[in-house]
Amino acid sequence: MLSSSGALEAKTTPGPRSRRVERGSTRNPFIYAAIVVFGLALFWLSEPSRAGGQILEQYGGWQVIAYMLLYTLPTIVAVTAAGLLAFESFHGAASPVLKVGTMAIALECLFSLADAITRVDNAMFVAGHHIYFLTDYRPSGGSESDSSSR
Repeated sequence: MLSSSGALEAKTTPGPRSRRVERGSTRNPFIYAAIVVFGLALFWLSEPSRAGGQILEQYGGWQVIAYMLLYTLPTIVAVTAAGLLAFESFHGAASPVLKVGTMAIALECLFSLADAITRVDNAMFVAGHHIYFLTDYRPSGGSESDSSSR
């Protein structure tokens, strides 16, 4: 989540893009405060499953959906901001190499966004007890011995 806050801060920093941000400066303390609150909420949401000796996906319920929403929200916001920044840079790029590089970054942001969104989708399936090969794989740890004993 902290790395997502850095990507978001790069997008929201005012002024020219070439200005260097000094080490240790906090341009967006709201972002860091939100990350701390999200982290504490994740700890609270996972408490019932930890007390029962289960992983969150096995415990299920609304907690797994809320957990994944809070867990992926910083990533969704950050990769969207980074993708928009790459898109803006693409239009300002003078050389074909820069255009290819910014398109590669935008494509990676798109893949990361899809991954984050499918985590929330998967949590909804798990919470609704709709088990299929993707939801079944993660709680068992993905080992063949676990899935063959079912």
